[in-house]
Amino acid sequence: MSFQLVGTAYDAETIAVAINERRKQLGLTMSELDFVAGLTGNYASKILSPTGSKRLGQMSLPSMLGALGLKLAIVASDDELPAITRRALTEKTVGPNKIEASQYHSRPTA
Repeated sequence: MSFQLVGTAYDAETIAVAINERRKQLGLTMSELDFVAGLTGNYASKILSPTGSKRLGQMSLPSMLGALGLKLAIVASDDELPAITRRALTEKTVGPNKIEASQYHSRPTA
């Protein structure tokens, strides 16, 4: 089994971009993707076009992924953890009866 990185994504919009890149890579039209994914009514174009009127959902996401031979992988990048998460991990003070989350979001006073 071999894997190829098609793209990176961090939200539904960039997942749709990666799906669209794979569709193009395979030479499928939007209508052909609809057919092989079992979608109706130009659904792929409503999701994958830049001005799409639909979003990926519980049914369309797995259908498109499967039809295009794609799998999602969740990859951790500790270098990209937000400061608030790093601070919470360091101090271990977030939770019931501990420092309020609002204190993490307040701006320091000069």
